[in-house]
Amino acid sequence: MILTKKSTVEELNDVCEALMEKSACSTVRDRTVDLQKSYSTLLGKVQGFITKLEKNLVSHTEFLYYKEEINKWLNDANATIKNCSDVAADDVVVIRQKVVQLQGLSNSIPQGQKLFEMLQDSFTKSSYLYPEDKQTTMFQDISDIRDSLDTVIIGISSSLNNLNAQASRLESYEELKRRINEWLATTESVFETLPETHGEMTEVKTLLERLKHIQTEISFKQTDLENLQQEAANLFDVNKC
Repeated sequence: MILTKKSTVEELNDVCEALMEKSACSTVRDRTVDLQKSYSTLLGKVQGFITKLEKNLVSHTEFLYYKEEINKWLNDANATIKNCSDVAADDVVVIRQKVVQLQGLSNSIPQGQKLFEMLQDSFTKSSYLYPEDKQTTMFQDISDIRDSLDTVIIGISSSLNNLNAQASRLESYEELKRRINEWLATTESVFETLPETHGEMTEVKTLLERLKHIQTEISFKQTDLENLQQEAANLFDVNKC
């Protein structure tokens, strides 16, 4: 509407110039100049207000966009955490794969934090345009998202710690089992190759000492076997899986 009056103001200026050529009265020019100034001032204010409203509209659009984006990031993150928690306790290869997935998610935390910062910024720019109840709703949305982001970050750290600890226990268990199996194989081979004594007392004594030594080793290995059994019971208890 204001812009449609521009031609009228210009026409008034032309009439004023023509009138001044035939009259020495400066009052007409002064009034015309004042009117032009008032028009220009009004036009500037309106254009400035329109620009501000357009920027605020963009900010609100950005608020909706970043709200959607960070909720998507949070949903994906929670799905990954849940997926990595549902893993067989006896498969160290799968556990290590889940650790890699969680590490990738952990590396993306700055992305989630940046989305949250952009959400806050867009809220700050546009919130005053809305009534108090709408502002309260928007602020509550931000507060809920902040809590969800904190929960995800804690969940990632906790899940990583649990999976790494589980993998380390499984690897220690497998290593202990491997050592015991090697010892069993070596010890069993001794009995398969026991020498003939031919009734010689010296050979009998030598064999007896050798067998006593094996007996002592077996006693020592009993503790390792008990530890292995206990760890197996803990690791592979179906009620814990």
